[in-house]
Amino acid sequence: MYPPGCPANEEARLSTLIDLGILDTPPEDELDRITRLARKLFHVKTALVSLIDEKRQWFKSAIGLDAKETPRDISFCGHAILGNATFVVNDALKDDRFFDNPLVTGEPNIRFYAGHPLQSIEGYNLGTLCILDSQPREFSREDVDSLVDLAKIVEGYLQTLEVSRNSQRVENLLQNTNSLLERTIHSLGVGIIWLSGDATIVQMNHVACDILGYSPFDLRNKSFYDIVHDEGREKLKNLVSEPLVPGTALSALEIRLRDHDNSSRWIQLNVSVLQDDNMADRYLVGILTDISDRKRIEKDLEKLRLSLEQRVAARTQKLKQSIAILNQEIERRHRSERSLEEEKAHFVATLENVNDAFVEIDSHGKIQAWNKAAEKLFGWSKSEVLNQDLADVVIPPEARAQHHAGFSRFVSTGKSDMMGRRLEMTALKKSGESFPVEMTLGFSNTNSSLFINAFLHDISERKERQIKLEKEALQDALTGLPNRRHFMRLLKEACSRQYEDGHGIALLFLDLDGFKRINDTHGHEFGDKVLSTFAKTLQDCVRKSDRVCRLAGDEFTVILENLQNPGTDSQAIAQKIIERTRAMEPIEGMALSCSTSVGVAISDSRRSRTDKELLKLADEAMYKAKSAGKDRFHIA
Repeated sequence: MYPPGCPANEEARLSTLIDLGILDTPPEDELDRITRLARKLFHVKTALVSLIDEKRQWFKSAIGLDAKETPRDISFCGHAILGNATFVVNDALKDDRFFDNPLVTGEPNIRFYAGHPLQSIEGYNLGTLCILDSQPREFSREDVDSLVDLAKIVEGYLQTLEVSRNSQRVENLLQNTNSLLERTIHSLGVGIIWLSGDATIVQMNHVACDILGYSPFDLRNKSFYDIVHDEGREKLKNLVSEPLVPGTALSALEIRLRDHDNSSRWIQLNVSVLQDDNMADRYLVGILTDISDRKRIEKDLEKLRLSLEQRVAARTQKLKQSIAILNQEIERRHRSERSLEEEKAHFVATLENVNDAFVEIDSHGKIQAWNKAAEKLFGWSKSEVLNQDLADVVIPPEARAQHHAGFSRFVSTGKSDMMGRRLEMTALKKSGESFPVEMTLGFSNTNSSLFINAFLHDISERKERQIKLEKEALQDALTGLPNRRHFMRLLKEACSRQYEDGHGIALLFLDLDGFKRINDTHGHEFGDKVLSTFAKTLQDCVRKSDRVCRLAGDEFTVILENLQNPGTDSQAIAQKIIERTRAMEPIEGMALSCSTSVGVAISDSRRSRTDKELLKLADEAMYKAKSAGKDRFHIA
C-alpha cells in the first residue's frame, strides 16, 4: 500500500478548506441529491462528496456508506486530489497502491473507485466527488465526462459558499473599519471637515462644529462659502481650485468666519485633496484650528507695537531736541552759565530715567555718560566705567579692531554712514556674555569738543523668536530632521564643497516599502511612530558628518560627503540601511515587517553633478529599486 502524498500547495489548500466552515456540518439536501443521482447513474454501491483535511477524509454527503470519515493515509481520495484529472481504479486488488489497503481487504471491500477533484476559486483541490463499488469494472470516456459534469455542480456549490464567506468577511471588516474610523475621527482633538469640489460641506466631526460655531444639522450640505466673511471668499476659492495631485496637501489658509450668531471668529484651514477611484469626483479634507485668540493677541500686540514705536519716536525726538538745546546752551554758557547748568541737570535727570541705555563718549573713545538703564543692561556701574575705553567695556574682542577703525575715521573726517540710523550689533556684558542690541548713534560738538552718544536696548528676545521661526521653517516637526527646504540648501552646499576638498559625495533617496498599508492597517499615529523609528535607524547607520533629511511622507534622503570611494562607500551604507530597516525593533509590542527601497546618485571628479541633477537621478534610481522588487538599492 502506498499512502497518498500532499499537494505542493497543501498549506494554502487546508487554509481555504477551513475558511469555508463546512467541515463537521450536517448534510445538505442539494449535495445528497447529486450523490444519489451519481449512484443511480453509474449503478454503483456508494457515492460520496469527500473533503480532505490534514489527517482524514470527511464526507459532506455519503450515499451507500454509514461511515462519516476515514483516515487520510488509507483514502483513495487523498490520491485523487494530487492531480486535476479524474482518478480511476478499475480493480483495487490488481493495483500495487491499494491491494492491501484496509478499505479493500475489509469493509467496504472497495474494488472499483472513480473520483474527480473539487477545486476552490483559486484552484486548490479540496476533495472529490467519487463513486465506489465492491465489484471491478471498466469506466468509459463517456462515464468520465458524466462524473466530471456532476463534480462541477458540487464544485459550484463549494465556490458559491467560498464567495459568500469571503464577502461576509470583507463586509464585516469594512463595517468594523468604518466604525473604528468614524469613532477615531470624532475622538480626535482637532477639527476635521470634508468638502465636495464646490466647497459644499459633506461631513465634519464634533470638534469642527465647536470651532465653526454651528451644529452638525446647520452645517450639513451647507456651502463653506456661506460662513466665510467676504474678504476670505476669494482666497478660499483660489485655494480649493488649485490643480494639485490627489493625496497632496494645499497650503494653510487663515480666514475669518461668521458663526450662527453672526459673530466673527478666525480659523486656520489646512486642506488635502482626495479623488475617488474613477477620478470623477474631487473631495477636500480640511483640518481646522481656532486661531481667534491668537488673532486677538496679534492685533493687540500690533497696536501696542505701534504705540510703543510712536512713544519711542516721540521720546527719541524729544531727547534729540534736548541734546541740541543743551549743546546750544553750552556754546552760549558765557552768557548764561547758571541757566546752562540747570538745563544740563534736567537733561541728565531725563537720561537717567529713560528705558533705553544711554552712553556718551568723547573723541578719545572714553565713556563720559552712563545712565541707570546702561547699568542694568551691561552690568557695570557708572563709577566702574567712567573714563574707561568704550571698546574694552562693551565691544566683544573680535569686533574691537573694526570699532577702532570706524571710530578713528569718523573723528578725523566727520563722516559716517552709521549716524542717525537704527543698527543691530553684538554687545558684551560685565559677565562676559554676548547679546544683541539695537543702537541709534548721534554726535555733538561743544566748544570744539566732539561727543558721540548712543541709545541702546536689548533685542535678545526678538532674535530668539527669529531663530525659533527659522528653525521651525527648516525642521521636520515629526522627526526633528531637516525638512525639504533645509535639505535643498544642505545638498547645494555639499555640491559646492566637493570642489574644495576634491572628494566625492553621494545622495541616497529612500522610501519605506508598503508604508501606506501600515498607515491603513494601524492608523496614522502608529505610522508616525514607524517614521520616527525609521529616521532614528537612518541616523544610526551613517556618520555624524552625514545629513539625514525627511522630504515628505515616507520619503527620506541621506547626504554622504567626503567619500574617498563614493561608489563602494555609498553601496555599503545603502546595504546597511536596508538590513537595519528589516531588523527594526517592535513598536508598542508589535513586530514590524519593514523594508526600504534606496536610490543612489554619485558626484565625483569623474562625473560631477549639480544638486538638482543628483536629486533627480537618486529619485529615479529609487523607483527602479521599487520596480525591481523593493527591499534593495539601485545606483544611478
